[in-house]
Amino acid sequence: MLVMVIFSITTIQGLINDPYASRVANVQSMEDRFEGIKNVGLYGYIYMGVMLAPLLLFKIINRISFGKFFDFVSVILFLLFSVMTILSGYMIANFCFILGCSLILIFNNPKNFSLKLVLLIVCAILFLLLYKAILSAAFEWLMDVFQDNPVYYSKLIDFRALFLSGDASGSNVEGRFSSYVRSIENALHYPLIGSYLFGKDHGGGHSDVIDTIGRYGWLVAYLKFKIYWHLPYQTYKATYKHFSLNALVVVFILFGIFDPYSQEFCIALYLFLPYILRCADGLASQNDAYLKYLRRENTQ
Repeated sequence: MLVMVIFSITTIQGLINDPYASRVANVQSMEDRFEGIKNVGLYGYIYMGVMLAPLLLFKIINRISFGKFFDFVSVILFLLFSVMTILSGYMIANFCFILGCSLILIFNNPKNFSLKLVLLIVCAILFLLLYKAILSAAFEWLMDVFQDNPVYYSKLIDFRALFLSGDASGSNVEGRFSSYVRSIENALHYPLIGSYLFGKDHGGGHSDVIDTIGRYGWLVAYLKFKIYWHLPYQTYKATYKHFSLNALVVVFILFGIFDPYSQEFCIALYLFLPYILRCADGLASQNDAYLKYLRRENTQ
């Protein structure tokens, strides 16, 4: 966590100096990768922060303690991940960050779960009815906020055209859609054993789920994601006491549909998730034992 604090700060510094820093570092050769943008987190590091943020938020609002010093570090790290995600310019990262943290905040308390679910459905219906007016105002506000950031500004122009007028010709949107189309074509043309054995195009590279189906076929894709999603799925089955932790499972699977996974996810999902879940279960057991003790005392 201390190492993450250090490199989140250096990443934020790099992104303030150059909005393209984490993107440029992804494509430059090894010799000049860090020239002028030293210690800037790349794609995998940014998305590791996106996956860790809901876990840290869960820990903070439930007062799960690792000791005073690391409790303080957890708050600092969550704030740094928030700033880093915003500055990174990755739209899907921002969407996953907001979705994961929102689900944690909404469903952390199991009380009035049905009412919260109904309110979410009502809000979704209202949004669908009024989405053009809402999105128009939102895009105008965001374009004012990010007018000096070339990464966001160009994307906001393209997405505004897509959602408000159906125009998908913008460079950001068109490139993303064409990647998905190539992946889907491979999945349809080579459904059983995939295109890899035929030396064909390996897909668009922007969807781990669809690319895997296209490259290796449905059977291999099933086995791969059974392994990838095993721990998150087991977490999903085990977190009835902590329903909001399922936000991480939802975000993780959604992310694999829209972007490729990276090895940094292992840190978030296979190290932090079991540890925080164990701490949360221990806290819940302590609370249950204390409540039983109080009931027994009151009865006596």
